[in-house]
Amino acid sequence: MKTFSVKSKNTLYLMQDVIIYSIIVVAVESFLYYYLFDEDEKLFLFITFLTTPIYLGTVLIPALILYYNYLKYNKKTNLAFEEEIIIINENRIKLDSIDKIIIIATYQHFSGHKGATSLPYNDYFYYIKLSTIEGKDFYLTSLLGYELDKEFKKHYPNLTFCNQIRSFPKIQ
Repeated sequence: MKTFSVKSKNTLYLMQDVIIYSIIVVAVESFLYYYLFDEDEKLFLFITFLTTPIYLGTVLIPALILYYNYLKYNKKTNLAFEEEIIIINENRIKLDSIDKIIIIATYQHFSGHKGATSLPYNDYFYYIKLSTIEGKDFYLTSLLGYELDKEFKKHYPNLTFCNQIRSFPKIQ
């Protein structure tokens, strides 16, 4: 039986680019402070007030919004894959009672594209919406495990998965 839950290891993996970018921003700001502050205080303040909102708006705030949004749905979630049953906390979902499974992520997640053009959350944050015939919806996020979608497909190859591209995969 394969199990998934929110762990600090998963969180660190999801936030690795945010952490790297944060270290770079702090290092650049420290470097600028050391070399510019004594000579040109106004230039230092201008560069700081220019870079900080860009960093916050493109790196830190979007990742934190997705993280807390996902945490709201999966904070106490325990997921287990058995042979013909998916267990989500106390809910035992038989495979034949599943209506649809939608993986909602950015284009970068589905294409495997990484690099300078992708934002920190593009590849790491995604969620799976599992709907049952009875009308229940379950949200399984990448906080449970970064490769949850791949594990899901590997463990249940006979199920049909739909990919839905969203530029900001926040659970509504």
